[in-house]
Amino acid sequence: MPYDDDEALLRDLGDAVADSRAVTERARAAARAAFAWRTIDEELLELDHDSRSAGLLVRGVDTARVLGFRGREVTLEVELDRGHLTGQVIPGQVCRVSVVTPAGDRWEVLSDESGVFMRPLEVSGPVRFVVDVGGRTRGTAWVTV
Repeated sequence: MPYDDDEALLRDLGDAVADSRAVTERARAAARAAFAWRTIDEELLELDHDSRSAGLLVRGVDTARVLGFRGREVTLEVELDRGHLTGQVIPGQVCRVSVVTPAGDRWEVLSDESGVFMRPLEVSGPVRFVVDVGGRTRGTAWVTV
């Protein structure tokens, strides 16, 4: 039904979303499943090492955290230190590295020809790293920073 009156459209939209019971649990589960498939074409870079899990933490010492992710053709090394992100994509090449939050916020940086990149880390909490190189996208699982 076409709407000529914006107020009528807004009223009908408000009525449609006002009753949370109108969305069944089955519909919610289907929506969550569909959302999970949004990155299906990405190759997964698996967590290879995390300095926090290596027992290297010393109480009272603010040390950098090093994460390594390994894929079939690409490795991503990331160091998080006092609000700064430094890393390298191996083998070295120019590529785009993104830090993505669950809300969809995205911070991007281009690496140099050696695959090295640096930028301030403007987020804390769960993030994932996404590497776009050679026309392919590779992403990591979620990690908490």
